[in-house]
Amino acid sequence: MNTKKNSASAPNFNWWALYFFTIFYIAVEFGFNFQLLNLTVDFASEDILLGLEFWGRVFSGVGLSLVLYRLSARLDFLSGLRYVLCLVVGIALMWNVQKFLTDYLVAQASLEDKKISLFLSVFTSKAADGALMSLSGHPIVSQPIAEPDRKVIASLFPAIALYAPNRIEQIAAWKDSPMPTET
Repeated sequence: MNTKKNSASAPNFNWWALYFFTIFYIAVEFGFNFQLLNLTVDFASEDILLGLEFWGRVFSGVGLSLVLYRLSARLDFLSGLRYVLCLVVGIALMWNVQKFLTDYLVAQASLEDKKISLFLSVFTSKAADGALMSLSGHPIVSQPIAEPDRKVIASLFPAIALYAPNRIEQIAAWKDSPMPTET
C-alpha cells in the first residue's frame, strides 16, 4: 500500500516541477528580452553580442526542451533521464536550427541589404531621439517619449525602415542629416 502512495505522488511532483520550470523559463526569457531592448539604443561590444547569442540559443533550447518533455510524456523512461534527454535534444536542436537559419539568411542577403542593415543599426539612436525626418519632412518620432518607448522604437526601427517608401533615397537623406545640437 505504501508503494501506491509513492508512485501516485511522483506524477504530482513531475507536474509541479514542470510548472515551476516553465514559469522560471518565462521569467528568464522576459529578463533576456528586456536586456535586448536595453542594447538596441547603445552600441555593444562583440563579447556582449556573442554572450547574448550564446544565452539566447540556450534559453530557446530550454524552452523547446519543455515542449519536448511534455510531448514525450507517454514514453516509458525514467523521469530524470527524460528531463536530461529532452534538455540535451532541445538545446542541440535549437542551437543548430538558429545557426543554420542565421547563416542562410546572411548568405542570401545582397551586399546592398547588408550595407543598409549596417546604416540602419547606426540610425537607431537617432530615430529613437527624434532626430530623423522622413522625405516628406515629418519627424519619425514625435517628442517627448518615455525611455521604455524610446527603447522599443530603437529596436523596431531597422525592421520598419527596411520597408520605407523610396528606401534608398530615405537612407541617403538620413545619412546626410546632421546630428541635433543640445540646447
